[in-house]
Amino acid sequence: MSEQTSAASTSLPAHREEATFKNYNSTDATKYAAYRPSYPPLLIKMVMEGHTSTGGQTTTVLDIGCGPGIATRQIAAFFEHAIGVDAGQSMIETARNTPCYSSTGEQARFEVCGAEEIDKVIDAESVDLITVATAAHWFDMPRFYAAASKVLKPSGTIAMWCAGSWYVDPRTTPNAAEVQSLWTELDLEVLKPFEVRGNVLSRTLYDGLPLPWTVPPDSVSPEVASALTSYDEQHSSRQEFNKDGTPDPRPEFAATKGYLVHVRMPYDVGAKRIGTASQVTRWRQHHKEALEKGEIEDCIEYMMRRTKAKIAEVEGHENRDWLDIGSSMVLLTVKKKA
Repeated sequence: MSEQTSAASTSLPAHREEATFKNYNSTDATKYAAYRPSYPPLLIKMVMEGHTSTGGQTTTVLDIGCGPGIATRQIAAFFEHAIGVDAGQSMIETARNTPCYSSTGEQARFEVCGAEEIDKVIDAESVDLITVATAAHWFDMPRFYAAASKVLKPSGTIAMWCAGSWYVDPRTTPNAAEVQSLWTELDLEVLKPFEVRGNVLSRTLYDGLPLPWTVPPDSVSPEVASALTSYDEQHSSRQEFNKDGTPDPRPEFAATKGYLVHVRMPYDVGAKRIGTASQVTRWRQHHKEALEKGEIEDCIEYMMRRTKAKIAEVEGHENRDWLDIGSSMVLLTVKKKA
């Protein structure tokens, strides 16, 4: 697996703890669980095949940054035991209130714990697969890798994935180029001032996310530096999907219209889903007073209203109330040495 470098990766600020999701109350966590979708079955299949084909076993899975347990519920079915951890108390409470069973019918265990402290709540060398769904960009990665190396079994796997930007399907969206420009404007002009390091990493498909073999040994403690050598670069991998919104012509993507993630959703559902992004939360917090006074329009409602208007300009689509959208994604797998 080759090291990736770019302008995006070299200009990233240093890691800082991100508290947007950690500070969610129970209402926030419940809304997040309702509006965030499950992950594509094809993605879960790729994770499992990548894990088992490189010597991984299927006794215990640990889902880190699990939030309300969305990915935990999907991956647990392949393992005898499943554990989910998250730094947010409300996220874990929501996860505990939702059924999540392993292949043996055992209820998953959920614990409040940061990614960098998992070795304090998980037994040494007890985990076969660690999954990190849309969360690694919030971690202190060297410390996370060090903790993960303690709980992973030999030949264990870390599978990390996230979505990048959303793209309207150019084949089914009237005025597609103009609609897409509205979404790009939202990302790169309206919300960019409210991005933090994790948002940039996600939007750029983890370009610049530290990997065990890219962390300078003199930038971390001797204990962490030693732990980083327990990973196997040769058998680790990076896969990108639908970068820049381009449909994938391979047969396995035919059922999902050429995208790993492809959904048809009404405008109101899309607004709620996009509204769960942390940079949107920060935008709303920053403009809270103006929003309450009605002095400005919510950024997501504004974008959706303009999107609908652009589509309605095309004859026959005046009453259309839905969008076909796809997302770019990245899947990283990091293997522990046998």
